[in-house]
Amino acid sequence: MAVYTLKALELKDKNVLLRLDLDLPENQDGFDTTRLEAGAQTLNFILKRGAAKVHVIGHRGRPDGKVVKKLSLKPITDLLIEMIPENKRERVTFGDNLRFDPGEEGNSKAFAKKLAKGFDFYVNDGFATAHREHASMVQLPLILPTVMGRTFEKEIKTFQKVYRKPDRPVTLILGGGKSDKAEYLKTMFDFVNVFVVGGKLAAEMDKEEAEKEHRKLIVCEVTEDGLDITKDAYERAERFIKASGTVIWNGPMGKYEDGEHGKGTEYIADTLSRTKTFSIIGGGDTEAAVDHFEVDKSKYSHVSTGGGAMMEFFANGGTLPAYEAIVEGQQKFSWEDFLEFIL
Repeated sequence: MAVYTLKALELKDKNVLLRLDLDLPENQDGFDTTRLEAGAQTLNFILKRGAAKVHVIGHRGRPDGKVVKKLSLKPITDLLIEMIPENKRERVTFGDNLRFDPGEEGNSKAFAKKLAKGFDFYVNDGFATAHREHASMVQLPLILPTVMGRTFEKEIKTFQKVYRKPDRPVTLILGGGKSDKAEYLKTMFDFVNVFVVGGKLAAEMDKEEAEKEHRKLIVCEVTEDGLDITKDAYERAERFIKASGTVIWNGPMGKYEDGEHGKGTEYIADTLSRTKTFSIIGGGDTEAAVDHFEVDKSKYSHVSTGGGAMMEFFANGGTLPAYEAIVEGQQKFSWEDFLEFIL
């Protein structure tokens, strides 16, 4: 079925509940506002279309269903309000961290009903959490007429196109500090042609044995301390990048942030930015690394706001729980009552 979009809704004088990605990465300079800037575009679009009220919700960190003062959304929403024209700010209100209530991560229908009360529409622009079966992701779309926000829609359309008809070969560069990413070597086996593994995962693998068992796997050699990949390794990775039709990169190649183990990550970031290959990067750590080395992100074909959601999309057959909930929910409502026009 066709999926109704934000552009199709009649929003004038309506009350809109808006879910944004407010869990911003932090560095020595403060918050990385990339996700917030993307969300602000959706918020300002809704306001421009005449919504009477927009109530913004989101989460930050993992408070485990308890109120944790240091995980309040106030510092984030203070930044967001500055991205809204002054004459429209009075129409915007903010909730606090959704995860302060155990009902969010507990996927509580009662919690979702509480959130939905008093609103005409729900706009989900929280793509970075779209792989989680949480109340705001999978329950709210069954209660309120729901569409994707502009960022969510862009992410889904990009990934659907790549998943359904990728330019091959597809190379996945997998790094970062989490060794549990090894599961993607299995779940993405049919989609990916070559896996290039660095970071903690490579440091913990027996290179020779792993490559012998997994015919698509290239394990990067690591430095003696295990905190970066070697020059031979990243030059080898470069050859695979240049031979690929599509490259997906998730996770730095080493502990770049210590100032001593960033050669592999910088080389990959720079190489990928200069190739004509269709390139996707995703994950807060990956994006932070690219920013650290001052590589122009506009040189990549797509920069995802959600690394986990990106990986789960490709691992789960080209879909996500939050997207499925939106599609399912739209079938419950008589959309002729809500539409201004349909593209």
